[in-house]
Amino acid sequence: MNLRPLSDLDGDLDRSVQSVLEHYRVPGAAVIVIKLGQAFAKLHGVKRIGSPEPVGPRTAFNVASTSKAFVSCAAAALVDDGLLNWDDPVQRHVPELEFYDPWITEHATLRDLSGNRTGLPRLGLTEYGFDPDVPVEEIFRRLKHTRPIAGFRDRFTYVNPGHTAVAIAVGRVAGKSFLQALRDRILVPLGMSGVSGGAAARHELADFAAWHCDVDARTEVIEPLYSDNYLGSGGLWICAEDAVQWLRLHLGNGIVDGVKVLSEPALRETHSPQVIVRPEDIAPWIGVPGTRFAGYGLGWAISEWDGERMIGHSGSDLGVAAQVGLAPERGVAVAIYLNKNCAAAIELKLMMLQRLLNFGERDWRAVVADRSLPSTHVTEPRVDADPQPGTRPAFELAAYAGRYFHPGSGFATVRVKEGSLGLELDAGRMYSADLMPLGGHGFLYVSRHPSHRASMRVRVEFVVDGTRPTRMVIPEIEEFARVS
Repeated sequence: MNLRPLSDLDGDLDRSVQSVLEHYRVPGAAVIVIKLGQAFAKLHGVKRIGSPEPVGPRTAFNVASTSKAFVSCAAAALVDDGLLNWDDPVQRHVPELEFYDPWITEHATLRDLSGNRTGLPRLGLTEYGFDPDVPVEEIFRRLKHTRPIAGFRDRFTYVNPGHTAVAIAVGRVAGKSFLQALRDRILVPLGMSGVSGGAAARHELADFAAWHCDVDARTEVIEPLYSDNYLGSGGLWICAEDAVQWLRLHLGNGIVDGVKVLSEPALRETHSPQVIVRPEDIAPWIGVPGTRFAGYGLGWAISEWDGERMIGHSGSDLGVAAQVGLAPERGVAVAIYLNKNCAAAIELKLMMLQRLLNFGERDWRAVVADRSLPSTHVTEPRVDADPQPGTRPAFELAAYAGRYFHPGSGFATVRVKEGSLGLELDAGRMYSADLMPLGGHGFLYVSRHPSHRASMRVRVEFVVDGTRPTRMVIPEIEEFARVS
């Protein structure tokens, strides 16, 4: 299908998109629109900052959590074929997966995992923080040490490993890797030849967008992640031309160019709410603020906007951002892929859908920046101010040094180095940090990874028994007990 410039659809919309990308200093982007069967795209900027190579229609972007819908689509195809059932216990296909409650381990289904209704929080390295060399089976086994924050099937809680488990199940049922099963059953029939993911993407992709993030008000290149241990919850790479086919599949009820890729009932099931998202949990990527209804389907968020059924998902990783949104009854879909982790993607999706569907104008930049709105991330109090010069902890620094352990996230080591504390997580190197005294037994966590440096500013608290710290609480990760 030919990709026409976005300006052919609406010159004013094209200029507005350009303005948003410039405001957030996005190096490169692929913005795709389907409207009434016609495909349009805005290919912006360069693949890598400091390089002249422009983003093209075959430039692959990492699409982060929008990968989840590819997992549910592949699973739906196997349901179509009679090889899988959404209500299969996950233990039948992925016996390594364990939950805090053995009853849940036995009874949790693929539907529960893909529908985000296990009750687990986004917490600990099992969520999305282990190094790429940690086997996925080990992550599944450690998940039993993550305590739930809601009852099983009681409410929507967003958690990544369940989607990876569904991807593993798809591969095992098909007798091949998840990526190959996805290709055989979905991508090849759609002519999507440029999709890769996980470790394979490192050598399969020749035309790809680098990763970027802001560091001290500068946009810098960072190293991308190529990991199989979270493939399915994220990790797929897609280009603009392939994204067109992907959007057409969902607007076409499973049929593209006369080719039936999967049945309408199978696809519709992925678009159907499996759990209600409570009003206090409706983040902007799930539904616009003020929406009257939202739910989570199978790899998709479902909501309404001025009476229109909306389907979509967000995605972000250390150096990328993605958004997908569909209004199926209006024949409209958008996909935004950026080679920088920033809020431009969600602002663009909301602004573009508003214009394409003729909804009322809103200041989406203010909406996106509103910290009082719900979030599906852990929302620990953020420490914005740096410690005052000369601030000292209650004990000498050496008292806090040592080895700490959590059975899910593993070992953490605190060391004294050059008059300050350093934190290392043995199996999660991206969470290495310096600890700056805030007074008492509290320290400001200052990540060494550039992508976390500005976003993850939390208070690490040491819990003391007498004259010796015995526990270390790291918000958004875990509480670690000191070991000999």
